[in-house]
Amino acid sequence: MALDWVASQALRHYLRGQDIPVALLDEQALTALKWIGGYRLSNNQMPSDEHLDSMFGADLTDLQAWPDISDQLLENFYKRSLGPLVKKVSDAIATSGKSSDGIDILERGLYQIRDIANAGARAFAYAADFEQTMHSIFEKLNADYKPRVATFGLPTLDEITNGVEQGDYIVLYGKSSSGKSTVKRRFISSFLRQGKRVLSVTLENPKDIEVMQMHAMDAGVAAKQYLRYELPPGKLLEMQDQLRSLIMSDGYGECIVEDRLEPKSMATVANLVTKHNIDIVVIDQLTLFAASREWKDIAPATTEARQFAIRGVPVIMLSQEDDKGQLKYGRAIYEDATKVIRVSPNPKTPTDVKMLIVEKNRTGEMHGEVPLDYNPALSRVEEIAKAPPPMSYTGDNDVDITGPKGW
Repeated sequence: MALDWVASQALRHYLRGQDIPVALLDEQALTALKWIGGYRLSNNQMPSDEHLDSMFGADLTDLQAWPDISDQLLENFYKRSLGPLVKKVSDAIATSGKSSDGIDILERGLYQIRDIANAGARAFAYAADFEQTMHSIFEKLNADYKPRVATFGLPTLDEITNGVEQGDYIVLYGKSSSGKSTVKRRFISSFLRQGKRVLSVTLENPKDIEVMQMHAMDAGVAAKQYLRYELPPGKLLEMQDQLRSLIMSDGYGECIVEDRLEPKSMATVANLVTKHNIDIVVIDQLTLFAASREWKDIAPATTEARQFAIRGVPVIMLSQEDDKGQLKYGRAIYEDATKVIRVSPNPKTPTDVKMLIVEKNRTGEMHGEVPLDYNPALSRVEEIAKAPPPMSYTGDNDVDITGPKGW
C-alpha cells in the first residue's frame, strides 16, 4: 500500500531536514522513516523524493507548507486513535450495562492519547501552537467528562489544576512539619464554603483537636492559643459568634471528621462515604492505611483509595517526602494520582517564599507554582497578593501574638 498524501508530505519535509512528530505517524510511515534512517547511514546522505516514491509509493505532488501538514497529521492521528477508543467504550458498556465502565476506559484512553500527542509536540517546529491546540481540546474534554466538584480557594492553584474534579485522586505531600495538614485544612475550609460535604479522616490527631484547629482557621485566630484555652474571653466570644454565623449561613457544607479508624480500614471509609453522601474525601495520611511502609504494601493502599475517585468521589491523600526531596513511594502513587501537589520546605532565607508546587496534572497545565502567605501560628494559608492583612490582637497580659507575615 502506498503512503497517503499527508505521510508523503511529512516524510518529504523530513528529507529536507525538518523534524517531524514521529508519535503521530501511522505504521507504514514509521516503516518508511526507518528505511530513510538506514539509507542515510549507508550512503551518508538522504534519499531523494523519487527514491522514496520508488520504495513506498510516495505522493510527489507540490510540497505544501509545514504548518498545514502538521495540522493534518494531528487530525489523522485523532481519527486513528479516537475511533478504536470509542469502540472500546461502546463494547464495555454493551458488555456490562454500566456507563461507568465505559467512562473509565474513555478517561484512561484520552490520557494515553494526550501523552503520545505531547511527545509528538516536542518534534513540531510549531510546538507552541500545537500545545495550545492540545490545551483547548482537553479543556473541552474536561468540561464534558470531568466536571469540577470544587475549587481549592487559591486562585492560581485553581487556574492551573481546574480545582478538584470528578475522578480526581490528588496527592498532597511534603516533608514532616512542612505544613501539609495546615494546607489540607485550608482546602477543607474552602470546600465547606462551597456547600460540599467533606469526610476528613485523620489518624494522627484526635477528632476534637482536628475540629478545633479547623475552627481556628475559619475564625483566623492563633491555633495554639485556642487549643490551650488561652484566648482572651472577649476574643473567644467573638470567635464563637463568627463560627456560628458561618456554619448557620445558607450554602455552608458539612465536614465529617473521623479519627478512630483501624489501619487498612478503607472499607469503613467507603461506608462513611455512602452513609453521609460525601462529595470529597480527605485522608491524612496514606501510610497509615498500609500494612507496612514497604512499597509492596503501599501500592495496594493507594490503588484502593483511587477506587473512590473512579466512582466519582474525589480523594485528597496526604503523603511524605523522602530524604531526596521526592515523593515517598512515588512509583506506586504516581501511577494512580491524577494530580500531585508538593508543599515546599520551609524557606531558608527571608526572601524565600513557601510554595505549593504542582508536579503532576493530567487535566491541565503540566506544572506550576503557587507562592503562599503561610502563617501556621495564625492558621493562615493564602496565595500571596490574595491574602488578607495579618490579624493581630493583644491578650490579657498585653502580649502581642501576631505571627510574621509570610516567613
